[in-house]
Amino acid sequence: AGRTRRAPRTPRRRSVAPWLASLQESVHRAWLSLLKAGPPGVARAPLPATELTRRDLAWAGATGACAAALFATIITSHPALGDAPETVAGVSSLGVLHAPGYPAYVLAAKLFTLLVPVGTEAFRVNLFSLLCASLSVAGVQLLARRCGAARWAGSLAALTLASGVGFWFYAGFAK
Repeated sequence: AGRTRRAPRTPRRRSVAPWLASLQESVHRAWLSLLKAGPPGVARAPLPATELTRRDLAWAGATGACAAALFATIITSHPALGDAPETVAGVSSLGVLHAPGYPAYVLAAKLFTLLVPVGTEAFRVNLFSLLCASLSVAGVQLLARRCGAARWAGSLAALTLASGVGFWFYAGFAK
């Protein structure tokens, strides 16, 4: 009967700024330790490149072979789309393709078509493109390894590139 009601307590509002600043500092420190860069603005020596071993070359070969198997699913024995007929004709006659001309590709593909007597000339030029794409994937794996990535991570990165729509699409025909 004679009680007085207390006014409800209003909770104190804590400022978000210290929490956010602490989180930002933690993330910043994590990135710096991950990159081994030290404080921002301080020059550092580049990390030494990892020496490649025979095992690295074997991993790159296996990665390139996996990519070649992936690319082989779309290879055809005829010139496909776009500039492929022009490319096959240019390789066949050692002609100049449209700008920029791709002289190294034309000469290497011509040599390849002379050395590999399987199928039509269009198939051999398509096969050369498949080989070049597979070698590029193996090169990406070696580059990743040289930069210090684990073998499995380099292979995963290279196969991710190989399974990308654009790379996979162009690996199967003369382009």
